[in-house]
Amino acid sequence: MNPAPPTDAKKTNGCLIALFIVGGLLLLVLGAAAIGLVIFARSDTGKKIASIASKGGKVLKKSVNAPGTPELVKLGCAQAMVIDPDDFSDIVSELVDGGIPKGKTERMVICQAPPSNAAPSCDNVAKTYVAAVGASEGGFVVTAGAKGKGSGCQAEYDGAGNHLRDLPQAGQTGATQ
Repeated sequence: MNPAPPTDAKKTNGCLIALFIVGGLLLLVLGAAAIGLVIFARSDTGKKIASIASKGGKVLKKSVNAPGTPELVKLGCAQAMVIDPDDFSDIVSELVDGGIPKGKTERMVICQAPPSNAAPSCDNVAKTYVAAVGASEGGFVVTAGAKGKGSGCQAEYDGAGNHLRDLPQAGQTGATQ
């Protein structure tokens, strides 16, 4: 019978000590980061950022569940949103003194078609939206496009869904439809 090979106790103890040192340093760094995060979260800036993120999430949730969005999805919009700029007023007022004057801007109706499909026209999006929610006093802007495709449209409509004018899309100088 062969006796078990002798173990090098010093080698094992050295690795264990190195492991404890690295682990201790890691805990120290994580603890310092946690303390820094708590201090930042309690500061005015941290509270403002947390408030903006919370309000932004609520506005986003409201916009994807807004009246008219289910009908826009049936039309062919993979993602449909109706954004009321008044909802952003509270968020902007935390960033800019005075914020956005309420009632001075138009609702935004956004239709994002899947990459495999062509986006519905702005006129079709506007007609579908007004058919779903009814005519309103204020106008709205429609933006429609397909994911990953540069083409699309952006146009302004009155509360009854009548086309007022085409609007240039981001990065364009002329209007499209």
